[in-house]
Amino acid sequence: MTTVVAVEGKKGVTFAADSRISWYAKHDGWLDKVVKNGKFTFGTAGALRAIQILQYAKLPEPPKTDDAKILDRFVTKELVSSIKDAFRDVDSDADGVSDIIGSVRGRVYVFSSDGAWVRNPDGIYAVGSGAPYALGALKAGATPKEAVKIASIFDSGTNDDVRVVKSR
Repeated sequence: MTTVVAVEGKKGVTFAADSRISWYAKHDGWLDKVVKNGKFTFGTAGALRAIQILQYAKLPEPPKTDDAKILDRFVTKELVSSIKDAFRDVDSDADGVSDIIGSVRGRVYVFSSDGAWVRNPDGIYAVGSGAPYALGALKAGATPKEAVKIASIFDSGTNDDVRVVKSR
């Protein structure tokens, strides 16, 4: 499938993802798995259509605060609904077969297909078939890029052509 990681830091969030897609055969470098859409950054593992929809979806303007409770409420009440609407508008079920990581104002959220989200108190996240390897590498002190490269050693759905995206 793939490996996408996100790490919260004092200067924002660092995402890293491999560039392998499997579509009838393995293709490397054809598609970015981490994209920006306004004030949001998203990474996905699973259906290719998911990252394309998220990149161009019409999303609400986030609150101009770093207050965790206000941001969590915004994500729950507004952002999730907008994401679900974007998938519905193009008649796609890609959100149900994709793992989605998103960030806004330095906070990372991992979304489930029903719109629920979770946050890791450690500030490290990974989705995709290489996620267990990447999380282990991150816990051991690897950078996001190094973590994806380590995952590529053990996971055939992940390659070592890693792209890094930083967001606030």
